[in-house]
Amino acid sequence: MSRVLVIGIDGLSYRCLINEAQGKLPNVEWLMHRSCYGPMISVLPLLTPPNWTSAYTGVNPGKHGVYGFIKIGYNYEKKLVDNRTRGIDAVWNILSREKIGNLIFNIPFTYPPEKVEGIFVSGGFFIDPRNYTYPTEVVNILRRLGYKRYNLSKYVLSEYIDKAVEQTRLIGEAYRYLMENYDWRFGIVVFHNYDSAMHKFYGLENYDLPNNIMELHNYPLHLLKIIDEEIGKILKLMDKDDTIIIHSDHGFQKLSWELHINTILLKNGLLSVKGSKTKNFLRKLGIRRGSRLFKYGVKWLYSKLPYKYKFSLQQKLPTGELGFFDIDWERTSAAQTIKLIGEMMINVKGKYKYGIINPDQYNDLVEKIKVVLNRYRYNGHKPINRVFHRTELFSGPYTDKAPDLIIHMNMGYAASDLIIDPPLKKLETKFDWDTPISLIPRIGAHSLEGFFMVKSPYTKERHISRINIMDITPLILYFLNIKIPYYMDGIVPGDLFTEDYVPVEKEIYSKKYGYTYRAKKVKEKLKRKRGY
Repeated sequence: MSRVLVIGIDGLSYRCLINEAQGKLPNVEWLMHRSCYGPMISVLPLLTPPNWTSAYTGVNPGKHGVYGFIKIGYNYEKKLVDNRTRGIDAVWNILSREKIGNLIFNIPFTYPPEKVEGIFVSGGFFIDPRNYTYPTEVVNILRRLGYKRYNLSKYVLSEYIDKAVEQTRLIGEAYRYLMENYDWRFGIVVFHNYDSAMHKFYGLENYDLPNNIMELHNYPLHLLKIIDEEIGKILKLMDKDDTIIIHSDHGFQKLSWELHINTILLKNGLLSVKGSKTKNFLRKLGIRRGSRLFKYGVKWLYSKLPYKYKFSLQQKLPTGELGFFDIDWERTSAAQTIKLIGEMMINVKGKYKYGIINPDQYNDLVEKIKVVLNRYRYNGHKPINRVFHRTELFSGPYTDKAPDLIIHMNMGYAASDLIIDPPLKKLETKFDWDTPISLIPRIGAHSLEGFFMVKSPYTKERHISRINIMDITPLILYFLNIKIPYYMDGIVPGDLFTEDYVPVEKEIYSKKYGYTYRAKKVKEKLKRKRGY
């Protein structure tokens, strides 16, 4: 029987692939000339967890409940979330019920591991290195292969450069071993380190830095070439009748400006600041991220901490500016909650400890904030593209778990939860080879346009205008001749296929989820061609 293999590249944009990597990725480009390919549109918020989750569930975040790495607790603390947040089946759950063998490897935000028909190796942050696979004995197999899970955020720049390349090669080597030694019909492997390299170095040539640092603007492409080499080795293990899908979770853009959303709210009487006693005390001692004392005193120790402890410390250690944890919640109506991505919470009574907004005030406040932000201009700049209420973007049982407002920024601008005047600040970056990678400023940010490619005996060799990331799972199920659940938002795009394609039609209307799609029964001729 033919197989379906999905290769994920975290952060690969169609624009970067076509404009900046053309002629430099022989294996990906060989596939492109034999594939149906084009840009892929991500879901908002533009974060890794909701997009990989939408890709492998086929639904919008309102139906799976994953909106990011964190959620704001009752006491305004930022809590890390994990794979258990997902409230709906992923494609590997559906296929496991059909007794189809899975080979799932390193998808971000998939810890803890899930019981599947086959093998499941978790990916993402804050993973227990002793228990991140199903079955559990796969940990020992990976250990014998020399596979390592590096927490790259704890390394200084000079160490990070080689470790990211090494881990990329280890992912490819481990996955090929599992491909050759275990039965499977469906597989996913994700190469994730390209994303962090783009955050730190994409557009570095636009900054004034020493020549030996400036050379790092080529590092994301270097890492992409390593990924291309690993893909080439994987392709040698595939048969001509197999289906290969390559896609990303989002694209990337170069940043020039940072907009401090909370400063705008402060100026419009929607937010107040008082600061915490602990942070004020640490500031007086000169202990804050970016300070001279921090740089030469505790930075090294901070960089070595496990991610979950580092995350907790970040909430207590002050920066040079005021931020989310300096807000006076008893006098605040709304606040931006996360750096780089525009997510905003409304301080609702009952939902938060010091909530001040009554339910009957909620809609009026939402409209007021949308007007304030959509009209915002600064010295000719229009940083904000559009502000959405969650009900404009999401539908499903978990819509009320979403951030109240999603701010979609224009290209070149990032949102920030810092409180700095003036609200719009030109981005700067300065570091050396001894700087921990976690402390290097982000000058690249996610964009809506990712990349998609599918090579199959049943698809055309052509460029397509675009697909949606939610279409990935319906496509996988279609290729494996599995019925597509009625609740999925994604579709099987008909313009990908040759004349043997069996089209889909609107078949079920659900009052809860709206119009969705399911494949027609496959013709006997096509069944025989696909080996079922």
